[in-house]
Amino acid sequence: MNLQKEIIRVTSEYFEDNIDWLKLSNASKEYKNILEELCGQNMDNEEGRSDIGFENGKALGAFWAALCLDDLVRTRQFIRGINEAIKEKINVKKPLHILYAGTGPFATLILPFILRYSKLDIKYTFLEINPLSFKIVQDVISKLGLDEYDITFAKKDATKYQIDSKNEPDIIISETMQNALAKEQQVPIFLNLMRQVNNETIFIPEKIELFIGLKKAGSPMDVPQANQYREAEMVFEVSKESMFPSETSKTQITKEVSFKKSKL
Repeated sequence: MNLQKEIIRVTSEYFEDNIDWLKLSNASKEYKNILEELCGQNMDNEEGRSDIGFENGKALGAFWAALCLDDLVRTRQFIRGINEAIKEKINVKKPLHILYAGTGPFATLILPFILRYSKLDIKYTFLEINPLSFKIVQDVISKLGLDEYDITFAKKDATKYQIDSKNEPDIIISETMQNALAKEQQVPIFLNLMRQVNNETIFIPEKIELFIGLKKAGSPMDVPQANQYREAEMVFEVSKESMFPSETSKTQITKEVSFKKSKL
């Protein structure tokens, strides 16, 4: 089996404009099976399930990070967003530089693009702090025969990572958004990286908003759904628009960022 071609085939479903839920589900299962086969390692153990705690959040254990692929809609949205960002940039600059903060064990969101673009078109920086995920993602890239691609692996904390000013990324991706941002490090990761780039850099996701939601009267309590709540107050927004003053090309983020307290 040619695994490169198989990954291109199964991930094609993410690029379809219309969602066929059965096809999307089957494609995601196939994609996950291929990645687990490439991994060849059991992550369902103490080492694989162990999260790493930091002062501003946690890095998921490799086992949990691998499960992110099971969220069909989120995976599809991220891949389609990355696709649009690459198409916007690829004809303006080559090679593009994509920084992926928090790759997990499989670099799930970027593999479809490494296999679809020439190694001369895009270079990559993979940030991953979890030692097991870091080891596995390097093995996966090697087993796919991608050693000659320009991929820099960095076992670094993305909330403190320092970008080389001579090698700024054009696109920055981070999908560290578990539990409504309460525990994972999406916000501190983006705040750190936004401080260091210009306003031409594309972030995926482009905007992070957190709202306090009030439950609508009469909504069932057993299985909460988003449509059962109304947005009462925005807690904070993290985006280029909120971080970049319109008249500057660099972010003007103070060393400490605070968010207003809600009276609700």
